[in-house]
Amino acid sequence: MRSQTRLALNFSKSLLGWVVVLSYLIGLEYWLGWDVLLQPILGLNRELFVAALLLLTFSQLIRAMRLHDLLRDRVADAKPSFGLVFSISAVHNAVNHLLPSRAGEFSLPLLLRQHLNITLSGGSGGLLWLRLMDLQVLLLLGCVGASMRSALPENENGIGLVVFFGLASLCGVLMVLLVSRRNQIKNWLGNQSITLAQLLHYVPSTPINVSRQIAWTSLNWIIKFVTLAYLLIAFLSSAGNPMVTLGFAITAILGGELSAISPLHAPGGFGSYATGVVLFAQGGNIPVVELASAAISLHLVLFGTSQLVGALGWIFLRRVKRRR
Repeated sequence: MRSQTRLALNFSKSLLGWVVVLSYLIGLEYWLGWDVLLQPILGLNRELFVAALLLLTFSQLIRAMRLHDLLRDRVADAKPSFGLVFSISAVHNAVNHLLPSRAGEFSLPLLLRQHLNITLSGGSGGLLWLRLMDLQVLLLLGCVGASMRSALPENENGIGLVVFFGLASLCGVLMVLLVSRRNQIKNWLGNQSITLAQLLHYVPSTPINVSRQIAWTSLNWIIKFVTLAYLLIAFLSSAGNPMVTLGFAITAILGGELSAISPLHAPGGFGSYATGVVLFAQGGNIPVVELASAAISLHLVLFGTSQLVGALGWIFLRRVKRRR
């Protein structure tokens, strides 16, 4: 009875999420009009649009390299091929974009178990480590954006810089503790439960491995942020705002990305991503309607790219499964 009640509750939450998204999509038609939202994308310089798609796809390649690097020395049976790991990473990214409240995160441990025989606890622990690195790099990029923004008053810039740097430092301290005390923590957890101990199996154990992981993470986010920032600048410039700075755009992108990794993430990111961009872009003297329109167009490009690459990864995984 309890399980049925829980399933019904989860279904109701999921259904409510999709109802909200549908209402959002219909509301956009009445508020701005989809022709207005798609016009900035269709009006983009062809070379810029193609370059943006290639760079966003390349950032997913970097993300897969990070996962491959994390797994290759600790998978017992066989070294995973990069093609397989890339496909797993691409499908996980696409599902993450699609499902609400970060529910798509659970797809990575499931895919790792299905294709690489990695336990759910081990895959979940690896995922938590990856997300901790992501959060730290995002906050450090927030520091960069806050320091570059010339449109904000100096004191407000200073507050944002202090907040981002403080949170990034906390993430760094936690990472150092996990790596330096990994064996002790793992042994202590093993006394409680073998399953809990497996959470730390994929946490890097040496400074060299940690350095490689941070390098992959930083490269991935820098490519993604710079690409999205220049797209946002292009969208806002086409709407009559030619003085948008790179620091302003980076800070705005940070709002969207933080919304995407939070429990407030809507199905497909529709509504939540653009809201995050608009909230973090305050102080740039840009009309909210124009800013929202550019943010929605930006999210459509990002969402479309993730689903396209994810579809290719899904096709590859199906072919691998048929060969077995």
